[in-house]
Amino acid sequence: AHKIELEESSDSLVLILKRLFVGIWVVFANLLLFSLTRIFFRKYNEKMKPTEVIVYTVGTLGDNVLMLPAIAAIKNSFPAAKITAIVNCDGFSDNPARSILKPSSLIDNLVTLPAHPVQRQGFNLHINSPYNLEKGCDLFVNLSPFGNRGWIGAVLREMIYAKKLGAKTAIGFKMSTYSR
Repeated sequence: AHKIELEESSDSLVLILKRLFVGIWVVFANLLLFSLTRIFFRKYNEKMKPTEVIVYTVGTLGDNVLMLPAIAAIKNSFPAAKITAIVNCDGFSDNPARSILKPSSLIDNLVTLPAHPVQRQGFNLHINSPYNLEKGCDLFVNLSPFGNRGWIGAVLREMIYAKKLGAKTAIGFKMSTYSR
């Protein structure tokens, strides 16, 4: 195991080039996402007092457990805001998400989606969401793990969803790695 670890951690030219590629790609992807966020939404201001907040995530059990401290911080920062959690269950049962989030006093409304709300069909994007798209929100917080997984297409679809929901301000659209 020690020998394998040493071989894997050696700084060969190929490994250095791969790391360089990933670094450049992440910087480029984040510049693109930052630019699109600035075009689609108002800039987030620390003095904002949103009354409607949507927190979006993907997952069933672990992602929702990890989301609870973030929701608690949002509720602490904006105690008067109505918080709606929208959970994309990504094809799995919504029972874990409902078991974790429904009894929580941190959220006012829970919406579970069976799949990503924005689906690409050829060159067209279709939005399929039971949530009222005309309602809008002051702040959309994207806590989806797709940025950590390097799936820029999914992050772009989440941004489109936030825009279609009528979000005035949105945060959380960022890449941290390159897709495997």
